[in-house]
Amino acid sequence: MPKWNEVRLEDVEIDPGKGRTRPRFHLPDGPLKFQLPRGVCTWGVSPEYKTFQVSIQDEAFVKWYESLEKKLCSDSPFHSNLKDGSLRLKVDEGTLFFKSDGSLLVDGPDRMKGADVSCIMEIPSSWFFQEKYGLTCRAAQVRIWSGAAPSAEPFGSPVGSPVPRRLLLDDE
Repeated sequence: MPKWNEVRLEDVEIDPGKGRTRPRFHLPDGPLKFQLPRGVCTWGVSPEYKTFQVSIQDEAFVKWYESLEKKLCSDSPFHSNLKDGSLRLKVDEGTLFFKSDGSLLVDGPDRMKGADVSCIMEIPSSWFFQEKYGLTCRAAQVRIWSGAAPSAEPFGSPVGSPVPRRLLLDDE
């Protein structure tokens, strides 16, 4: 899995949508998926919106991501997932959460508030809703390096589900 700075913008491919379908994005060898710089998830996962924000204080990443957004979606008005160094990512039933040692966490979303995290992000397509355009930014995997104790109600990868090969890179 490439880190964000290993993804060359000129290698990102855009398949135009047909009719009412929005464009799809990918790299030559698979989906547009990459590892983000390590950051902090201040507020945790919102169960209502199924999203979280990770604060990333890497100026080079912020500039690169803004360039990526411009390449992927030139429609206006555009709603960015990146605001003031915080990137908003969606979680879904396919998002996998791991402890710092790489073992699977069933209650990962409950441990996110205040946690130091690494994420693999996927951008499959763009969206149009309420007269605005934006990118679908999904967390495919989240590694929680430190964080809150679990709550009583787990939410996340189901127990006993097959765990795909772990792709999250170790921070160096």
